[in-house]
Amino acid sequence: VPKTHGKSLFTGALKNHYGSIDNPWDFHADGCSNPGIAEVNAIPIIRRKEKLVVSDALLIVPEDGPRWRRRFIRPFGGVIVGTDPVAVDAVALQAIDDARAAEGMERLAPQVKHLPLAEALGLGNSRLESIDLISINL
Repeated sequence: VPKTHGKSLFTGALKNHYGSIDNPWDFHADGCSNPGIAEVNAIPIIRRKEKLVVSDALLIVPEDGPRWRRRFIRPFGGVIVGTDPVAVDAVALQAIDDARAAEGMERLAPQVKHLPLAEALGLGNSRLESIDLISINL
């Protein structure tokens, strides 16, 4: 579920791999970027095995995450699916930022460090203008 986070500012598909390692606390310095989220996702076994990314974005947490306090949960009503985990997170972060902007809060994208770092490591595309986004309304 896309949500804000006290250390990385945003957590999504890429940060989920902190559950794939036995020492995630070692990867929280400097906005989870020194080393952090990008480097964990660059671990060869993780990089090779990840084929499809599904983000449950029916609800998002644009404030005070990663906790699930009801007053900070907002409906988004979607599922974000892709083969590029960086692009999935970029789209999810845009949803978070849109919800934040609607409530007069600052956008997080300019401050989130791990998405451009992941792109620099060749893990995917973090630039929204370069993402082929197909919306399907049911």
